[in-house]
Amino acid sequence: MEKRRTVYRIHGILHSVQRSGHWAGSFRAGLEPDLRRRIRQEKVVLIINILHAWMIAQRDLVPEGSAISRALDYSLKRWAALSRYLVDGAVPTEYYKMTWPDA
Repeated sequence: MEKRRTVYRIHGILHSVQRSGHWAGSFRAGLEPDLRRRIRQEKVVLIINILHAWMIAQRDLVPEGSAISRALDYSLKRWAALSRYLVDGAVPTEYYKMTWPDA
């Protein structure tokens, strides 16, 4: 239960940054990709690094083959792709923007 609360807290922090307009909102505001990248570097990198370290630590604590181990393995194996938006301001933060550009 504590693990779930930790993930929810990190998720909540990321969403509060997003809602503030400093992160995902800047994509809709039409900012240049380089400025979006700098904003993401300033506002999100530390949070994402904390999440990544937490995921690695938790992976060692959960039983092999459990649903949580599979979820952590999935995310950790794809970490470079999942965090690419931090170094590329042209990458949208919302999934629907990647799949439905007119959304």
